[in-house]
Amino acid sequence: MFEKAGNIPLAKDYTQKAYALSLKENNIAFIGTVLNNFGNIYSKSNNTTLAIQNYTNAIPYLESTNDHAALAEATLGLARQYKLISLPDSSLFYANKSYELCKKNGLLDKQLSTCLFLTEYYKGKGDIKNAFIFQEEVLMLKDDIYSKDRIAKTQLLTIEEELRQKEIAEKKLEEAKDRKMKIQYLTIGLLLPIL
Repeated sequence: MFEKAGNIPLAKDYTQKAYALSLKENNIAFIGTVLNNFGNIYSKSNNTTLAIQNYTNAIPYLESTNDHAALAEATLGLARQYKLISLPDSSLFYANKSYELCKKNGLLDKQLSTCLFLTEYYKGKGDIKNAFIFQEEVLMLKDDIYSKDRIAKTQLLTIEEELRQKEIAEKKLEEAKDRKMKIQYLTIGLLLPIL
């Protein structure tokens, strides 16, 4: 969370603690995630060498645990770093790896990030055809993601409305019971003096 918020010193501190714990417990899944986080941290710190090293070290762990989301993030991170140091073939290789991984596993938000990267990559190469292909996919992914968000919000509103209607019905039922009880007490109260 600190890394995403841009607080690099705290992100680095907590990631180092997490790394020590994951090594102590020999937790392969956590080791891969922590190394990927280090890659993100060093990427934001403009330390390309350490970013590449940590992303590369994370990949075998992430592959062994089938953590597709973190693996897609690590491979896209490598693509960005290799682009920065002018290694376009490596950059394209890892971007394509991230893209295929995202597409295969339905990781729409990460696929969107990868398509944005590939669009810019191909624009920079002057390959308008491929840039256009990925730009079209960006638009489709945005529509898909936003329509899924709209569907989820609509479903949430529907559920909230159903709960509200249920609460209203329960309240009316409770009020009817109270009214019935008050009428009974009133009837008893009127009959007692007569008796």
